[in-house]
Amino acid sequence: MELRRLIIACEGRKGEMPPSFLVASVLHQRGYRLRLFLVGTDSHLAVLLQRLCEQEVTLLDPWLCGSPKNLRVLFQAGADEQALNLILAPLSQGRLEEEKVHIDPLTADVFRHLGGAFVPLIYGDGSSMVTANLAQDVFRDAHRQEIGEPAAFLFASLPNLREYQLLELEMGRRMPALGLGFVPRHLERPLPSLEALLDGSSWRSSILPLRAAAAQLESLSGQIGWPFFSALASYCRFWEESPFPVEPLPARPLVTLLRPDDVDLAGNSWSLFLKGLGCRVVESPLTGGRIAERSDAIILLPGMARRVLLLMATDTGLRSQFPLAFKGTSPSLVMGGSLPPMGKKLFFGENIVRGLGVLPFETALKESESLSCRAEAAPPGLADDRGLLRGKERVRGWMPGNFKIRGAVDLPEPWSVSDEKGNPIPLPGGWSLGAAVATPLVLEPWSQPAIFRRWLS
Repeated sequence: MELRRLIIACEGRKGEMPPSFLVASVLHQRGYRLRLFLVGTDSHLAVLLQRLCEQEVTLLDPWLCGSPKNLRVLFQAGADEQALNLILAPLSQGRLEEEKVHIDPLTADVFRHLGGAFVPLIYGDGSSMVTANLAQDVFRDAHRQEIGEPAAFLFASLPNLREYQLLELEMGRRMPALGLGFVPRHLERPLPSLEALLDGSSWRSSILPLRAAAAQLESLSGQIGWPFFSALASYCRFWEESPFPVEPLPARPLVTLLRPDDVDLAGNSWSLFLKGLGCRVVESPLTGGRIAERSDAIILLPGMARRVLLLMATDTGLRSQFPLAFKGTSPSLVMGGSLPPMGKKLFFGENIVRGLGVLPFETALKESESLSCRAEAAPPGLADDRGLLRGKERVRGWMPGNFKIRGAVDLPEPWSVSDEKGNPIPLPGGWSLGAAVATPLVLEPWSQPAIFRRWLS
């Protein structure tokens, strides 16, 4: 099996679009057949990448997948033998005080398990000598972390072509490295807000400056060596095919995926998992959508709490249909930002909004966007045999940081939750309510394929 793989690991700056996204957008505009992957759990960036390139994105996280084998199968499920499988990743967790760059361990882990051509993208807003030193740090750190040499380098924030030529000379004195070009400083753009990107009527206008910047970058003759991307990926095309981690379900259950928006905040891992299990998947929007007749399971994908509440409150059909289905005997799942609207009230600053009243709790929404954290959930001592988790079973996911569930005293004992290092998190991790599951976590089905298979069977 052949899968051409290219990893662009880009430095990040708060409030700015990663230059690697601009590169991906140009490749899309030039007609490259792409499959897009994003390392990490940043919903904002996942939505932006989907909007820019108008296609699905698969989120990759080795810890959330539970094992290297599951990570490889997830990548394989989302990849395409005929496409350039482009993995966008963070290069570092920030520069050190002495202006050094160390490769993000998460990115290094993904590279070890998946392989591919590794292309760091470094901000070069200092002198050519300082930028060359940063590239040399990355080159040495790649050897230290045993991921081999970078296939090439890209740069961003350089003022002009002359500065890039000086940078190439400085790099040539330090290491054998190929430079693919640079994204000029005048093409840097701020990140559109997540609300604007999700708005079905205005998202095109919010990304118009970004697409204009991509068009400008493409028009600059000789600025970046575009043919090299496909060529480098072709050197890393051999792929040892991995079988799906569990047997497909022979009954081929019908699963309704309710999508709050036409893009996925958590990527397409649930869709890929269900199709790998052999399920018949019906995707339905919250606006004018319906739960498919005779559905064997219902999954409400993560969304922004306020948008989910607005969409469900204005759709009288789904608003009356969903609570009955959720409290029925078939497996049902509500997770992530789609959980708060199911409660009695939502508090946003001094404002109070009535929820749908499906579950007895309240939610405090935060005004600012907070980073999510990876987490592992475990059931309480006495677990329902019909529930998702039994005994000492655990499941992984990530906890959005922009809301907090409270006042859930009338619900059963919640799941306990801990971070990736095993430290307890003093928040409810979710509840098993018969065959239904309600959790603030965005659950990763690839973390425990056998558990989710049993739950759906």
